[in-house]
Amino acid sequence: MEGSEVVRGIALLVVGALVLVSFGCGSAKAQPGMQSIRYLPFQIPSERPITRAAIVDVSSKEASFSTEPPDFVDMLRVIKNAAPGPFDERAVRAQIRLASGDLVYIDESGGVWINGSTRRLKAGEFKTVQTVLDFLTCPQPGKSMVGERIRVGRE
Repeated sequence: MEGSEVVRGIALLVVGALVLVSFGCGSAKAQPGMQSIRYLPFQIPSERPITRAAIVDVSSKEASFSTEPPDFVDMLRVIKNAAPGPFDERAVRAQIRLASGDLVYIDESGGVWINGSTRRLKAGEFKTVQTVLDFLTCPQPGKSMVGERIRVGRE
């Protein structure tokens, strides 16, 4: 192995470690001015109601980051552009804390609560949001959503 290959290999390991620290699965704690996600995957059944107040205690996945990954930005655009609709206060699955401190909640049926107003994601939008939440709260080494950017406004 040549010296440049060794350096390149070490650089890739360092970048990989930084990505895992920045977006790692588990208990990344958000600092002021950072975005954070608290998330209980939609496919995990819950026999008890999960409210906006309870999601922080029952979430099994979380992530925080100081920059806004492109997929996060696109996901927020999808959420904010959703049509008005119902939100189930007893079926919350995700809390997103924006850098501004604003909170966004998503229920198990695609209902969204943003600063007191409610919206409803279409089926394709909801699937997109689920995919991005899964990716951002537990990225897989060697996999990236880059190049797989979500298409805003398309089902």
